[in-house]
Amino acid sequence: MESPVDSAVQLISASDHAVALTGAGISTDSGIPDFRSPGGLWSTFPLSFGEYHAFTTRPEQVLEIGRILLPLLVSAVPNEGHRALKRLEDLNILQAIITQNVDGLHQMAGSRNVIEIHGTYKTATCLKCRRAFTLAELLPLSSSSLVCPNCSGTVKPDVVMFGEPLPEEVFSQAVSLVQKADLMIVVGSSLEVVPASHLVILANRNRIPVIIINKTATALDAVADIILRERISECLPHLAASVGKEVISCESQ
Repeated sequence: MESPVDSAVQLISASDHAVALTGAGISTDSGIPDFRSPGGLWSTFPLSFGEYHAFTTRPEQVLEIGRILLPLLVSAVPNEGHRALKRLEDLNILQAIITQNVDGLHQMAGSRNVIEIHGTYKTATCLKCRRAFTLAELLPLSSSSLVCPNCSGTVKPDVVMFGEPLPEEVFSQAVSLVQKADLMIVVGSSLEVVPASHLVILANRNRIPVIIINKTATALDAVADIILRERISECLPHLAASVGKEVISCESQ
């Protein structure tokens, strides 16, 4: 009987239009904490700290998270999981990465088509004068307060917070990519957050095979064709290397 890993290799090898949906779990080995696992950010801070309403009324709460997260984002580098997805892109299998992450590590790994549906912590914008800030400029602000030096307005990282709508154009692009896919690979997401989780449901309804790679159970395990309970920075490189051998073997025949 074929193992789940072997089955995943076969599915990925046969694909030429795969799409990956990634969550915080792919970046934990880069030193960035996830949100929902034991020891994650939401076990340290109340979930309300991630709400847009809380940011507009009590920005100092979000600043507490920023003091932890921003220095980690500055120093973080891609791990083997990010590089494995780049390898699948180089093999003309993976066509796009739809990510819930805000760390920019997929781009740092060299991935070219990355859709950041939850925005990015790499930049920020003053809500009053609309001045743009880079992460390097934002870091000194986070040590005191997120106040714009230009107009004294509140500076907000360019991330989508709870209660804040996703940019319609960005999410429409993600939906279009899933509709055109022949395989969806979910990596490091609990699939508890909507509307990102709806992309997996869409793939399932369109009879697109779904592979889930995550250390713990997800909210949508029931719709997955293959589930791999593995450490992502070890599992993904193994899959990419095995798929590479399959592709080379097929091309040489």
